[in-house]
Amino acid sequence: MEEHSETEARMYDPAGSEFLSTLDANERERLVALGIGLLRECHDGRQTIAKLQAQKKALEEAAEALQNKVNALMARRDELKRDVRFRIEENESLKREIETLRDGMSGLAYAHGRLVTNYNDQLRSNRTLLVRLGELRSQLTELMAEKDPSGTKLVEAEALQLPALPASQNGDTSYVTRPFNVAALRTLSKMAVSTEKFVSTKYGFIYLAVPKAASQSVIRALWELHPGATGAFVSTLSLQELFSRHPAYWRYLKFSVVRHPFARAVSCYIDKVLDADPIKSAIFARVGEANLPSSFEEFVGFLCQARNQDENSDRHWVSQSALLTDLEGNLLVDHVARCESLEADLGGILGRLGLALPPMRRVNVRSEHLSLNSDTLCEQASLDDAHYHTPELEARLRERYRRDYDLFGYAELKGGERPLPEPTVETSVERN
Repeated sequence: MEEHSETEARMYDPAGSEFLSTLDANERERLVALGIGLLRECHDGRQTIAKLQAQKKALEEAAEALQNKVNALMARRDELKRDVRFRIEENESLKREIETLRDGMSGLAYAHGRLVTNYNDQLRSNRTLLVRLGELRSQLTELMAEKDPSGTKLVEAEALQLPALPASQNGDTSYVTRPFNVAALRTLSKMAVSTEKFVSTKYGFIYLAVPKAASQSVIRALWELHPGATGAFVSTLSLQELFSRHPAYWRYLKFSVVRHPFARAVSCYIDKVLDADPIKSAIFARVGEANLPSSFEEFVGFLCQARNQDENSDRHWVSQSALLTDLEGNLLVDHVARCESLEADLGGILGRLGLALPPMRRVNVRSEHLSLNSDTLCEQASLDDAHYHTPELEARLRERYRRDYDLFGYAELKGGERPLPEPTVETSVERN
């Protein structure tokens, strides 16, 4: 073994090349095999080097591609930086605009507050002017009465415009020949100023509307008696103003429709509270109430407050008697129909003029809170409804609307009951 190693060593030694000639055949064969193996290893080494160079080239190309991507990303980063700076500047500009708008809103809020204050001041001023105007009218009426106590001149001035009033079917002409006296205007109630009045110059009658007592249904039916809307008009003047301007109207047949005070209060609560919109809610603001009542019991308490008595009350919940009586307590109308027996009562009243009552239609009954009585035009408060009728609430409303209960025949009835089975015109309340 040592000899073989020595031989191999000498074979690779250039100085020992002469040694080859001294080798035998076996040794030369071994040497040739060794050389061939070395050549193969060298060839394999070259192939490996070529592969490594190819891999190196691929890696260089990948590195170049990555570098290009890095360069693109850096360019995108720079672009985003510029965009961010622009957005920041835009955001700062928007902030300045928002601050400007806030300042403007503050100015508008201040201006709105001033307008509200001025509006309230103007309302108070208007109320004062209205009171003063009423006083002046009263003084004017008194002066007219002193100069012409019988009203003869005014009657003569309107004599040519006086329509021919039909006599009633039963021959009653008392409403046609009723004398007119200007002095009587001083006793007419001022509560009737804001209520609607349907005046028929064609047939010679006046209907005084009571809010929340089928008034819109009645007005619609009365319009059907006047095709083309001729020979009639709706006025919001007080009777005092109406008769002052047109003394002939004093001779017209006057009537109205009333309703059980409890049912009327329920109807008002449903319409003005449960179904309230901004316009309806404003009614409470006008009488100094900041918030809507949260329940019917609270609404009844609101009605019974001292500040909501008839002198300062809204027309939707003012006493019906305040609308239909003069300052001395006398009825301003010749006949009173009841909402609970409306068609029978109203048909009888119009029959005095030889007129037939047109078919009645329900109006303002769209609310999901209403419970309709099948044979009347008025929604009814149910005695079984704990949300509405209780003895305590009935007692409070009886105290608030005591005059209505007594004057219109509701004193012995509870809210929701049908008052007076089918009364006729002869049994309805008449003016003394």
